[in-house]
Amino acid sequence: MTRLPSPVSFLLALLLFGFAQLAAANVTLLTLATNLMNPVDIANAGDCSGRLFIVEQAGNIRIIQNGTLLPTPFIGLQSVVNFGGERGLLGLAFHPQYASNGRFFVYYTSQAFPGIANGDVVIARYQRSAANPNIADPASAQIIISVPHSTFGNHNGGALRFGPDGYLYAGVGDGGGGGDPLNSGQNRNSLLGKILRLDVNGATYAIPPTNPFIGIANMRPEIWAYGVRNPWRMSFDRLTGDFYLGDVGQGAREEVDRRVAGSAPGANFGWNIFEGFICFSSPATPPNCTTPPADYVPPILDYPRTEGQSITGGYVYRGTSTPDLTGRYVFGDFSSARLWFSPGTLGASFTRLAGLAQAVSSFGEGENGELYLASYFSGFIYGFSSSTDTTPDAFAFFPVSGVAPGTATVSNTVKITGLGVNASVSVVGGEYSIGCTGTFTSAVGTIANDATVCVRHTSGNAANANVTTTLNVGGTMANFISSTQPLALVAVKSRKTHGLAATYDLAVNAMVEPRTIGTGHRIVFQFNGPVTSVANVTVTPVGDASATASGNEIAVILVGIPENQRVTVSLTGINGGATTADATIGFAVGDVNNTQSINASDISGLKARRGSIATGANFRFNLNLSGTIDATDISTVKARSGSVLP
Repeated sequence: MTRLPSPVSFLLALLLFGFAQLAAANVTLLTLATNLMNPVDIANAGDCSGRLFIVEQAGNIRIIQNGTLLPTPFIGLQSVVNFGGERGLLGLAFHPQYASNGRFFVYYTSQAFPGIANGDVVIARYQRSAANPNIADPASAQIIISVPHSTFGNHNGGALRFGPDGYLYAGVGDGGGGGDPLNSGQNRNSLLGKILRLDVNGATYAIPPTNPFIGIANMRPEIWAYGVRNPWRMSFDRLTGDFYLGDVGQGAREEVDRRVAGSAPGANFGWNIFEGFICFSSPATPPNCTTPPADYVPPILDYPRTEGQSITGGYVYRGTSTPDLTGRYVFGDFSSARLWFSPGTLGASFTRLAGLAQAVSSFGEGENGELYLASYFSGFIYGFSSSTDTTPDAFAFFPVSGVAPGTATVSNTVKITGLGVNASVSVVGGEYSIGCTGTFTSAVGTIANDATVCVRHTSGNAANANVTTTLNVGGTMANFISSTQPLALVAVKSRKTHGLAATYDLAVNAMVEPRTIGTGHRIVFQFNGPVTSVANVTVTPVGDASATASGNEIAVILVGIPENQRVTVSLTGINGGATTADATIGFAVGDVNNTQSINASDISGLKARRGSIATGANFRFNLNLSGTIDATDISTVKARSGSVLP
């Protein structure tokens, strides 16, 4: 193997070279959200929602949506999490197919349960709610794996990320204490002090077939890499797939480890033989720094305790808002609150970004590659930008459906974040309002960081119509789509004009219609929205029909319907789509009391109303449509006495 330079000479070179080339960078931090409680991890769901999920150490996972911290936690796990000191809810990762399967994974130190001791590390799977994408189901818990960790309360690790290979990677601490008293780092029969790689697509987990220690005695097959002390935040470069890890040191050096995508698994990152690039003098295990293990992989960089005392691993920046960071590995230190960026290669210089944040507890990456960091004590979440950046963080409008046709429809309000300077704002297909004050415009304008905005348009004039408005802020675009309410049949009515009287409707629900013998009959289908056309109208089992659309109605004229016949009228291709409607109506001339047969009660009812003018309450008795109830109506019923509708 390639031998390391001596630790002393390499450290001297690093001190002279690594920190000698500090340079200014056009980088600034913009406050994204406040009022988080001890945030320790940031993740995105990869579901095109643009949301950020923030892990609070005490047990909540919170959501930042469109720059706003939602009041209701995504999930609360206080009933299972042992919180205090370095313990708590420490890591979060979303399944690569989260958009379809709703699965996510958490890393926490546990309360005592059967088979799990107080403080043991647990990786568990949960499921989002089917009804609300911003809520998860605490009852869906499935423990994937637990690691004994009850001896000491520190060095719990907590890094949890999915790799490009679809497997779940977990960084587990060495079990705590000083100097690795459990000798975990180099013991491959222990899961402490390791990077695990698990296939979590089943009920619990399986071993990926390329894990390095499968089938080897006294070595755990879950291990992907080993020799770590307290892995605090790891990531994969979204462009190259390279693996990066921040590993907290003992008392002298903090280090960043890297594995290039495609490298053989089984790397030994050196703890507790090495601390950073230097020899670690462990009282439990004498060091062997002069002849390192054959599988030893040194860090790509380290720094002394004069620079910081607790590294927070970061990400290779692949966003667009901060060009000075593109392709650089960005990391920080919890204790000194210093931030750096580096080319991320062995021995490369790294540049300090001074005075930007305090107690940097985690970095996170948005779906679009933008970078975020959490400040532990202040509870702030920051986004990275440059002083000249005019491209905001991603934002999203939410579609609405079931709106009334032809009405002004206003979107949800979003907050624009990530701008270094004002950005241009324009709209297509509607209007926008900065501040959502009620004053809307379609003119090109400018918008400042942290401003809110909403859009509006007029919904479609027909049912099932979509209207889209696109807002463009500094090159970041989002659509607002409204859909009018689905076309639905409201009622079917028999409609008649009774002589000089008004037109009356009789609701049709497989009812009997007392029509005049030999005349055409009109029934009207009424919908909840405008109707423009109907492709076809049929009447079965007998008769003919024609249809005319107007407003919210389709009027059907029926002819050739025999007496004592029940028919079904069907409409297809309404508004040129798949909407259909049908109704059944029976014809028994003279059945004025709607009993489906013509009898003495029909005759007596007509006699009692003889001489009356047809009104909305009695027009069924006016069989001949003359406008009055007279002897002709009575004689018609007498002639039909005894008839029955089949």
